[in-house]
Amino acid sequence: MLRFDTKEKRLSFVIKGNIVTFKKAQGYNINFKPLKQILVKFIHQPNNSACQLIGENFDSEWYNSIDELLDAINWEWMEENVIIF
Repeated sequence: MLRFDTKEKRLSFVIKGNIVTFKKAQGYNINFKPLKQILVKFIHQPNNSACQLIGENFDSEWYNSIDELLDAINWEWMEENVIIF
């Protein structure tokens, strides 16, 4: 049974304190190394459509919807590497 196989399971994981890994870089560090992981603070969705993840050190790109944001996360990687206590 997969831990992130439904939208509800994915949304319930994207909460404060969890680290999510994106398929493509969301930012770069001072050495221009691409950053794909964000330590989540909250989902920012000011007008109920466009949204972004607000992170502890940097934020994600803007996405047109929650579905688009969830699609940008690398759930295959997350299934293999995330440990849930």
